Amino acid sequence: MTGTPVMTGRNETIRAGLAGGLIGGIIIWIYEAIVWVGVQHLMPLAGIPRNATGLVFGKAVQESLGGLAYLVGTSIHFIFALGWGVVFAAIWPWFRRRGWEATLLALFFAIVLVALRARRNPIQTGVESLLGKTGTAKTFEAEAGQVQVESELWSAEKAAGSDEIRKGDKIEVVEVRGLRLIVKKK
Repeated sequence: MTGTPVMTGRNETIRAGLAGGLIGGIIIWIYEAIVWVGVQHLMPLAGIPRNATGLVFGKAVQESLGGLAYLVGTSIHFIFALGWGVVFAAIWPWFRRRGWEATLLALFFAIVLVALRARRNPIQTGVESLLGKTGTAKTFEAEAGQVQVESELWSAEKAAGSDEIRKGDKIEVVEVRGLRLIVKKK
């Protein structure tokens, strides 16, 4: 028999899947760093692992974990990548016997996963998506200052009836006026 040797043992399949999953997990993080951080400026680089925690468990759990959210997110990312690597390595021989190309099959699975994930998340665009979001006061003097909501800095005013807001306080967005957020102390 010529060509690529066929792996027959379960251990070889798992080993190949783990190697492929690890490489895939690293490539995904490089992509996220380039696109989400570098091009789209959606989050700071350190936000990538924390983001995985929020996607899986929701924002409330992500925030309640604090710094532990980074470790949990990293674990989620690599467990998912390693798991899919092993699954793909296990099912690949079946598809190969039927003449499927690995790239085409991987692309199909990626499209299905992206579509399923997109259906789960509510569409949030515009200023309405900021209402109720929490953030941190970066600078605040008297009635106005700057706040960080997710990864963006905003000019903000203190809402009527809110407690005094100081640098470092947690805030909640209660209204949006143009490009200015109206916030209250959380």
